[in-house]
Amino acid sequence: MRNPVEHNAASIENGKALYEQYCAGCHGADGRGEQYNQTARVKAPDLKSEYVKKLADGEIFYVLTHGIKTSGMPGYKLKTSDRERWQLVHYVRHFSMSEEEYAAKPCFQRTA
Repeated sequence: MRNPVEHNAASIENGKALYEQYCAGCHGADGRGEQYNQTARVKAPDLKSEYVKKLADGEIFYVLTHGIKTSGMPGYKLKTSDRERWQLVHYVRHFSMSEEEYAAKPCFQRTA
């Protein structure tokens, strides 16, 4: 499933704010989850990994919506709207983008 929310600066900015609120505690500001993973029993996946890069937008949306019960990853269906979760998908995508992909999508600005 493709992301139905327009990829623009406003969507990226809102996705970033949502990420900082709901995701950064485990995945870290840079998406790698290194600090959390030092003490966690179940590791948060590195959002810069090839595995995450290969996921379809709909797969990321599904995880954001329903979570992964066995991992401790909560679902955000009751805390966020569909639109907000799709904006999160746009922001999560930025972690695994190459420099060339960044150049092609000027809405993104590099974070730490």
